[in-house]
Amino acid sequence: MASVDERVQEMEKSVEVMNLDLNASPTPVGRSLSEGKPRNSPTVTYVPVTYTTKSGEVVTTKKALQHAPSFILSETPDAPTLGVAILGYRRFGRKHLKDVFDNQACRVHFIVEFDSQLAAQAREDMKQMGVHGCEVIQDQSRVNAVCADSKVALVIVSCLILRKKEYVTAALKARKICLCDRPLAHNAQDVRELFELARQNNCVLLTNLPGRPGKAFSPVVMSLMSSASIIKLERLESPNSAGGDFANAPAIDVKSEQTEAMLVDVAMHDIGAINFCMCMRPVSVAAAVSPTSSGVVLVDCVYPNGAEVQVKGLVGQEEHDLQQFTLYGDRLSDMRRVDHMHVSDMRRQTSMSGDAAEVKGVRFNQVYHRAHRDALEQAYAFSTGNKEHGQRVRPYLMEQACLDNLRIATAAIKSLREGGKMVSLAYW
Repeated sequence: MASVDERVQEMEKSVEVMNLDLNASPTPVGRSLSEGKPRNSPTVTYVPVTYTTKSGEVVTTKKALQHAPSFILSETPDAPTLGVAILGYRRFGRKHLKDVFDNQACRVHFIVEFDSQLAAQAREDMKQMGVHGCEVIQDQSRVNAVCADSKVALVIVSCLILRKKEYVTAALKARKICLCDRPLAHNAQDVRELFELARQNNCVLLTNLPGRPGKAFSPVVMSLMSSASIIKLERLESPNSAGGDFANAPAIDVKSEQTEAMLVDVAMHDIGAINFCMCMRPVSVAAAVSPTSSGVVLVDCVYPNGAEVQVKGLVGQEEHDLQQFTLYGDRLSDMRRVDHMHVSDMRRQTSMSGDAAEVKGVRFNQVYHRAHRDALEQAYAFSTGNKEHGQRVRPYLMEQACLDNLRIATAAIKSLREGGKMVSLAYW
């Protein structure tokens, strides 16, 4: 039987797959907390804002003029400003800082980062944004004190994986809401311990997995995913990329920790997105270095409905959320123009006898341009007891998704080290 890669290459020659961008699509299900800034909008205007906190402190800061969210994100006697501490300024640390600054209900009090260059970058970013009253701390011994500070209600963890368990534990022991970047941990035992600690302390632990806080999908995307026979997925560096990014990715060392971390990220972000949209998990997985590029790992998954998925993984792509999906198959939903989707119909030879069949192909970019902001707002809603929005926070589903994705990553790592052998998966 031809491999997924060979079959995809064959279809690429026959099917006109249109490049689509879902950034302009209607607001997906579960993404109604606030209105994002329109694309190509003019320079943001900042205005000074002075207010008095519940503790009596007078605060003056600059806020961006933006569309009013669907519920009030400003301090009131019943809903005081949410104090935030950011532990680690790597990866999405700057994004978190901007989201906290833009959110009228949140205020960052501390940034903890021991790396001198990153700490200097945090100070420069705050200066450019006009953030005041935030202390940048480079002393790691103060992490527990920062989490326990009475001004802090939400702790955002955006640090190296080696320190995540320590930082998340400190936040949960201080009984604070904790929002942790992916991956929460690299092994199942740590995941179970952290979620159990959250339950014991009656606090909430969030991590930004596909379909979980902030990361949502439109009904059309979910329908297309569920109907495809073959799905090809890769990361992009920018929305205008045409594929083939990360050309300078280093050669894959199948035994390195970097490769393991990359496969964990692929399972969490890429395979996790497909799992969420298809409402099922792969029954087998295989991983091997690409025959055409020594810096690329191809991860092949087979799902219970017979769908085959191939994900491209490169060391260094973990910094990027943007995904490009290419879907093929006779089962694709019969669509012509729905929710900015265009599906092309072509004729191709499907057998040695020359029989032809209609094939549908679609390519689109999945952009999570508001994911971190929405995750922050869901944490705020949870902290204020907002039932309508806070009830979407389901930590037990996040825990199960983390465990499932780690199981997939472990199987992919095993397959890669055994020369691409297909590994069966059992979840229960």
